[in-house]
Amino acid sequence: MFKKSPLSLSVAHSIRQQILEGKLANGRALPSERAIAEEHAVSRTIVRDAIALLNSEGLVSIKDRCRPTVSAAVQLRSVNTDVAQVLGLWLWPYSDNFIGSSLLRGVQKAIHGTHFRLGVGSPSVTEGDWNSVVECEARFLEEVINDPHSVGAIIWYLGGPKNLDLLSEARKRGLRFVFVDRKPPAGFDSDFTGTDNRSAAQVAVNHLFYLGHQRIALVLNADLVSSVTDRRLGFIRAMVDGGIDEPENLILQFLPNAQQSLNEVADSVLDELLAKRATAAFCVNDTVALLLRDACERRGIEIPKDLSIIGFDGLLRWLPDAGKLTTMHQDFTRMGEIAGELLIERMNEPQFHGYRHVLIDSQLSVNGSTAKLQ
Repeated sequence: MFKKSPLSLSVAHSIRQQILEGKLANGRALPSERAIAEEHAVSRTIVRDAIALLNSEGLVSIKDRCRPTVSAAVQLRSVNTDVAQVLGLWLWPYSDNFIGSSLLRGVQKAIHGTHFRLGVGSPSVTEGDWNSVVECEARFLEEVINDPHSVGAIIWYLGGPKNLDLLSEARKRGLRFVFVDRKPPAGFDSDFTGTDNRSAAQVAVNHLFYLGHQRIALVLNADLVSSVTDRRLGFIRAMVDGGIDEPENLILQFLPNAQQSLNEVADSVLDELLAKRATAAFCVNDTVALLLRDACERRGIEIPKDLSIIGFDGLLRWLPDAGKLTTMHQDFTRMGEIAGELLIERMNEPQFHGYRHVLIDSQLSVNGSTAKLQ
């Protein structure tokens, strides 16, 4: 099994770009391991790992006692300013959701006045189970691959390893990608823009420290994506810096299942919070925070007098009747704008200079669900 170290990924990116740009033609042997190692100032082991990665993507062919050769005639799809070419946009959870519509507005702002047109895809609100959503994403990727006018896509990726082959196929066809909110899946580096989730989580916890809280719990959902992972890491960092020992013991999970309603799950989480004597809860998103708030209301627990709650997203800007919630407000419109700018810049870039990850600050919005510890 090859290792995907930062150095091997960097070498693979360089060779991949030469293949995509036609500098290494189909059937042509790659330079020797020694030459590649010297060019990139790395060991030959790193070079072997990079070539193994390219082999797994179908870009090079490896045979015993032969130098690896380019195995696919691929090149970047040319950007023709005389033709309205398509940028794909895959949104989650759906295009008229507050997050999806904000991202869409930002991307539209970025491409305004250009020759690009936008093709938007998203799962339906009635899409069914998660496998159906991932299959819908696969169909979107297939459409992007097969559309001769498509030159790139902005994607809120959901498919994990299931749709990785389609991403690799799209890259072989010369399509560029920018990922939003969630980092690219393992084995597929790419341009990315999203919230600085670690720093935002630290801001949320420090706000609660400022209010006098020490028993601060983190309530996660079941997602294993980078945004959730980074919020968890930010929470732990802030708690450790604040002198709290073993903060992992204050991490809970909101885990819906077929046997329990969302309200029942929220009641169960609240029971855990009370058992851990938590006086504040930092929730992974506003949806979890609102469900927890409702559970408190059913149990006669006053917010913020008895329990302070912080969410994450800024959902209530779109739902003014849902009540007040202190939250880390994400700027999804700016995220979409940056994604569009990155993709257009990548189209016009004469040489590949490495993938770019752009993080956006999240602002604390204090709206009444947090207060000083009594």
